Amino acid sequence: MNNPSPSGHRQSFIGRVQEQRQFRIALEGLLAHHRQWLAQTGQSAPPWTEDAGPHDDTYPRIFLVQGAGGIGKSWLTRRCLDIAAGAETSPPVLTLYDDLSLESAVLTPTDLLNRLYRRLVEAGQSGAAQIFRQTQTRLSELSERVSRFRADHPALWQSLQEQAGASQPPQSAADLLLARMAQDGLLSPEELEDLQTPHQTLARGLVTALQTIIARQPLVIALDNLESIVPLEPFLRDHLVLPTVHLPLLWILSGRNNLADERTVQVEGQTRTHKGYRDFLAQNPPLVWDMSTFGDAELRTYLEAETRRRGVNLTIDDTLVEALKTASAGIPLVVEMVTDALFFMDREQFVQTFGPEDKSLSPAARLEQVAAHYLRHGLTRDDDLERLYALALLRRHPEPDAL
Repeated sequence: MNNPSPSGHRQSFIGRVQEQRQFRIALEGLLAHHRQWLAQTGQSAPPWTEDAGPHDDTYPRIFLVQGAGGIGKSWLTRRCLDIAAGAETSPPVLTLYDDLSLESAVLTPTDLLNRLYRRLVEAGQSGAAQIFRQTQTRLSELSERVSRFRADHPALWQSLQEQAGASQPPQSAADLLLARMAQDGLLSPEELEDLQTPHQTLARGLVTALQTIIARQPLVIALDNLESIVPLEPFLRDHLVLPTVHLPLLWILSGRNNLADERTVQVEGQTRTHKGYRDFLAQNPPLVWDMSTFGDAELRTYLEAETRRRGVNLTIDDTLVEALKTASAGIPLVVEMVTDALFFMDREQFVQTFGPEDKSLSPAARLEQVAAHYLRHGLTRDDDLERLYALALLRRHPEPDAL
């Protein structure tokens, strides 16, 4: 989707100058690499092997945007996509965006793959994505063949169930059935592998779809709010991101967790260790952006930009900037919300309301105050409600870092 940003997102982008510069440099590397790739691969059609095209480690392939809630990760992610989509190049850069915290829950690898398939179709890439749908159909037909064989041989199935129950280490009757069918020549080695690892098979189909797009144009993919799919992080890394790092493709992975380094996570009550991207990409490591709050200069720039955008007269001085910083603590989400309130209030009233005396407030108390003032002065627009919902969630679960 070349317009990846949801409706109502911020109009005035400020700050993150270094990050934007780094992304623009990487984008230049991507475009040069894509030209070289097309020249070398010529008319060869995907799927490609890793050595099909020229390797180029002069620019990062993976951007990891990490930080607390409301710190501006999604804002920067969408800004990078806007930069890529606006690049004056032929063929144009295709940008894809998915906020994994929205729509239905992403609980399984199939859920994740189906979402990305839908994003491809929405971006007008149904032709390239056809290979993924064909892979799904083939797996379904193979599963139906196995089910029919099992139904036609009840005695064998009963025997395999008993064998599985007594085996050490434990084996599943389904795996034993697949092995038996392969032994009898009813499944080819390729079909057996596909059925034993269906999620990986589907992922290969999606990777081929991405390669098909890259055969025509460079590609940038952004996945946002990855903290909502922690159990699937290794699958995403091992079967989608790492298999494509040699291609002219940029990944922007945004979320609250540190995906760069090894860390311990809790999944369904069990402790697991998730390797970081740095553990796999020593030669061309990911570029990590640790997001921070806005300072005085960035707050002033934002006020000036919003004043111009809204076409209003507003005296912007140190007093007003200080009031904005006091009210928002420099947190981008709150900066935007408080600035909206400013334009519906008298300037002096705003300065008086969010004056220096509020500096002693705890993060939770500041959030309480900002929410109360915004409820009083905000409008009932969809984007207002979205921000209020975010504040309500933080108030219900006040994580210190997020606050």
